[in-house]
Amino acid sequence: MEISEAETKLSNLTKEEAEAYDFGYDGGGKAYIYSFKNKPVIAIIPKRESTEILAIIALNNKLKTDNGLNPNSSVKEIQKKYPEIEVYQNIMMNWEFIHEQKDNLDFIFTTKENNKIGKYTELEAPTKPIRSEIKMNWITIK
Repeated sequence: MEISEAETKLSNLTKEEAEAYDFGYDGGGKAYIYSFKNKPVIAIIPKRESTEILAIIALNNKLKTDNGLNPNSSVKEIQKKYPEIEVYQNIMMNWEFIHEQKDNLDFIFTTKENNKIGKYTELEAPTKPIRSEIKMNWITIK
């Protein structure tokens, strides 16, 4: 989908430019954040030097997946929907994420060293969550 096509559905929201890096996308590209009454609702990441959408970022907790998860859901709530989930490290950003393969969603947690969800023994290997109270920051839809 092209950004202009998506924007026809977002016409009541205000748009501001941001860096794609803010959402974990490397390469110097732009992101566009759409807000309602100064509260971010959604962000769009275009493909580099293109108007085609690469990813949509759900930022507002009123945006929900088909099974009711939202950008404020906890690891525990995700585990109820997906009992076998594992958590991954985003090495570039030093965050963590849970990938839901069927719908190609990433549940993003901008954790720090003092509140990591998982305990990692290998760099790119996932692990079972050990902290379930941490809430996600957004959902990336690819």
